Amino acid sequence: MGLFGWIKGKSRKHNDALAHEECMQMLQVVLDEEADEKKNKQVHEHLQKCMKCYEMFHLDKKIKELLKARCNNVNVPEGLIESIKSKVNNNPT
Repeated sequence: MGLFGWIKGKSRKHNDALAHEECMQMLQVVLDEEADEKKNKQVHEHLQKCMKCYEMFHLDKKIKELLKARCNNVNVPEGLIESIKSKVNNNPT
């Protein structure tokens, strides 16, 4: 498939180690800095070859940055955090 098919968002076959679907699943793990070094490298290599994943990665990254900036220094009612932790710990799924 030529360059124009790739720009239009059609998938192209690559020989990279990470499949498109797996990359989409790993984006949040990488953005949260929870991926090991090997997975992090694989995702970034895939992003260099796949425009759809590249765009999704950078969109998610910007959203996380905006949320962090907007939610920083937000005061919550006294006891709310402890109440949530207590409920989570008492209802394991």
